[in-house]
Amino acid sequence: MTLTLLARERETGKIGGAVVSRALFAGGWCLRGGADCGLSASQGAIPSTLCGEALLQRMREGETATSALGAVSAADDGRDHRQLAALDQRGRTAAFTGALTPGACGHRQGADALVVGCDLRGEHVMEAVLEVFATAPGALVDRLVASLRVGLAGEAGDLASAALLVLHREAPPLSLRVDGQADPLDGLAGLVAAAHAPAHAGWIRHWPTLVDPFRAPSAAEMAALPRQGADGDSSRGDGGT
Repeated sequence: MTLTLLARERETGKIGGAVVSRALFAGGWCLRGGADCGLSASQGAIPSTLCGEALLQRMREGETATSALGAVSAADDGRDHRQLAALDQRGRTAAFTGALTPGACGHRQGADALVVGCDLRGEHVMEAVLEVFATAPGALVDRLVASLRVGLAGEAGDLASAALLVLHREAPPLSLRVDGQADPLDGLAGLVAAAHAPAHAGWIRHWPTLVDPFRAPSAAEMAALPRQGADGDSSRGDGGT
């Protein structure tokens, strides 16, 4: 089972994707994205990271999600084994589900959102994810996690991985992955909370972005940053990692 949600926050222009799977390392082989082009997802019986990258490149060159996905799928001789999905910077979406994709599978499109699933207990899982996303409060990152959690309620089988990717031209990327935990979706929610905490959020606001590629803190700002450490220490210090 693999379930992926790609979405755009219309108010801010942020784009984000989240995936949960019974297979390990879903964040590595499923989600791809660029703040300058959009998001892609590749899953199914035999996912292709190459197809995911090709989707991004075509959207980076100005193609819509629909045009990019049509071209990439048409050129892929192994497409019957794959699901591909794309979301461009304007929130337009497109998806393809190959004929040999296992179990209950398919994709559902909503306003600025797309959900793709395979080997599910039923196609209604995808509909539930879209319904929650459309009405869930909060920031995009929180809505992504909440939508997958509700959609997966009662889903049979142990989960092995979860991942999230949120992008914006004026912010550094948020890329989170959880593998091999007893409840990877809970682990992902914990990482989201840590990303919101002052020790991290105050630090990353000085990171370079596409619109400000040379951004850096002043010496005074650097000295005032919470210290980033493996033990979670947030004492004031030199801001080093």
